[in-house]
Amino acid sequence: MRYFEDHELWCSCCHKMQFQDGFKPALDELREICGFPFVPTSCCRCSEHNDRVGGHPRSLHVIDNKAHKCDTLAIDLKIVDSYRRGKLIRLALYTNWSVGVASNFIHLDKRSLIGLPQVLYHYKR
Repeated sequence: MRYFEDHELWCSCCHKMQFQDGFKPALDELREICGFPFVPTSCCRCSEHNDRVGGHPRSLHVIDNKAHKCDTLAIDLKIVDSYRRGKLIRLALYTNWSVGVASNFIHLDKRSLIGLPQVLYHYKR
């Protein structure tokens, strides 16, 4: 990938990476049009790691996702600056990413690659 190192994207417990076709180019494209760096906090997860961090059983972060029959389609990013958060959310939605907004991170996923509708949601505290 053009803008990300492997260690930023692999599962932090097993170092595996598997992405659904189309995810990596879409992520690079989003980073390009935003024009500022992203700090990933979570991307690929094995099932065991997802369970340990309290991830949803059908999380789009999961490698070899049995529920959706896909590989990783999601990334969480730490974006502190409110201008950049707003710009990222706007451009992500414009380019057909689904967006989850939390106080300390932005979740992006490309569920449209597997035929699911685009969504925008807020994480409850």
